[in-house]
Amino acid sequence: MAWVGQGSISDRPHEHLGVTDQGIILLRKLLKEQAQIVEGGGDPMNIIRDPAKNEYITLPQEQNKYNRGKVRKDAFATSASRYGPAGGLVAEMYASV
Repeated sequence: MAWVGQGSISDRPHEHLGVTDQGIILLRKLLKEQAQIVEGGGDPMNIIRDPAKNEYITLPQEQNKYNRGKVRKDAFATSASRYGPAGGLVAEMYASV
């Protein structure tokens, strides 16, 4: 419903954002800034290439839900993601693991 309910792609240049849309305005500004950084050959924010600084943080909830980090082949079959537009592709990816 989340994909279909939004309708077709909106014509963004012709929309009229108001005071209550400050979050949308700030997000779009941030995305444009980061795209310009990448376009100039730089790394966008939160990209850490140094392995010593790039630590994996294990969250207990993820360990319990996903069987301590192991990929379960049946995990996708019971998730809501299977209904998404790329459901078939993701299912193939799970099956290949």
